[in-house]
Formats: sequence, structure tokens, C-alpha cells
Amino acid sequence: MTEKRWLSLILLLFILLGITYALSTPVFEASDELWHYPMVRHLADGNPLPVQVFDPALAGPWKQEASQPPLYYYLGAALTFGLIRPIWKRCAGKIRM
Repeated sequence: MTEKRWLSLILLLFILLGITYALSTPVFEASDELWHYPMVRHLADGNPLPVQVFDPALAGPWKQEASQPPLYYYLGAALTFGLIRPIWKRCAGKIRM
């Protein structure tokens, strides 16, 4: 096999593994998805990046995720801008930690 075919095979396996993981993990049950989504929603609602605080009692519902690089959250906010908000409220009570 040529190097190009090996790379294509590895990429295909990576994509298939990612799809399998995404489909097998229930919504809002990934390890930190519970905190990523509120951060995305905060930005999608037109709010600015939150101010960093080091007191957990003062942190928003996104906890430590507000300190992550913001491009991921801005892209997520752009993709979910028009979605109906109640999905978070419907799923929030069913989350297992």
C-alpha cells in the first residue's frame, strides 16, 4: 500500500470511530458536555465572553469551560443560533454524572 492509501485508511477509521462515539453517547452525557452547552448557549444568545472568576461559587453554569479557547464556542454558537432553547431544559433533568 502506498502512503496516501494508508493515510486515507487511517482518516476513514478515525471518522468512523468518531461517528460511532457520537451516536453511542446520549445527549448531554459526555463527561463535560453539561458545561460546554451552557457556554455555547450564552454566546448564541448574543452575550459576550464571560469574565474569568476563580471562585466556583461565582462561576456561571459553564464552570471552568469559560476559560477554554473561545473559537470552539463561537462556532458552536453560530451553528446552534436558530435552535429552540428548550432542549437543554428537557434534557437537564435526565443527566447522569
